[in-house]
Amino acid sequence: MANIKFSGFTEATTVAGVGFLVGYDGVNNVRINPASMLSLYLPLTGGTLSGLVYQDSLGGSTYFGDFAGVSDDLNTNGNTGFGDAALLSSTTGESCVGIGYAALIASTVGDDHTAVGYAALSSMDIDSRSTAIGSFAFSNAEAAYNGVAIGSSAGTVDSLGEAVVNADYSIFIGGSSRPKAEGNNNEIVIGAYAEGNGSNTATIGDTDVTELHLVKPGAALALRSPNGTIYKISVSDAGAIVIV
Repeated sequence: MANIKFSGFTEATTVAGVGFLVGYDGVNNVRINPASMLSLYLPLTGGTLSGLVYQDSLGGSTYFGDFAGVSDDLNTNGNTGFGDAALLSSTTGESCVGIGYAALIASTVGDDHTAVGYAALSSMDIDSRSTAIGSFAFSNAEAAYNGVAIGSSAGTVDSLGEAVVNADYSIFIGGSSRPKAEGNNNEIVIGAYAEGNGSNTATIGDTDVTELHLVKPGAALALRSPNGTIYKISVSDAGAIVIV
């Protein structure tokens, strides 16, 4: 086909069914992928996309935002990054979700992370299977294998205000909920501003909580003795403590 100016081509109003676009660079006709054309055009015009958006050659990953997923090796990693710098450092990490500014920004090879919120899991690098939902949730954590932090700044600092770097198997639910000390593992803390009581403990509520209610009439509290025997503690209609 002879080289002709772009003005000589028939105009199309959509890219539906179009495998490529043709342009003229002043010397030759040039072939352009429609997706590449959009990526070049929209930042210059401030335009918007609507409807389905197809991303190709990203290894099953989807990224939107400045520098989101920019380090991905594109080898079937299946990541999702939305927001400026989300998953910025991830190279071979797989099955990760980062939504929000700088979510999972430091993670390089970690797998199966979920971070939703501004700077959520922003210090996590090589560990795996952490979940953080809320701005700054687990933002200092570098090792939180199977850990969960839900709430703004949940699991970010301990009771002394020190950064929580290690918190494997720990769960923090509630804004600013925190462990007793950095490095504790398998610690469960539930409640806004609630502080935990150490590794292998579960805590519900902060110091303002005065009552724990089991609503069902006749419900019992089950405790296990050192030899494994389960004892149930309940209360009679007369108010007497009953242990069975």
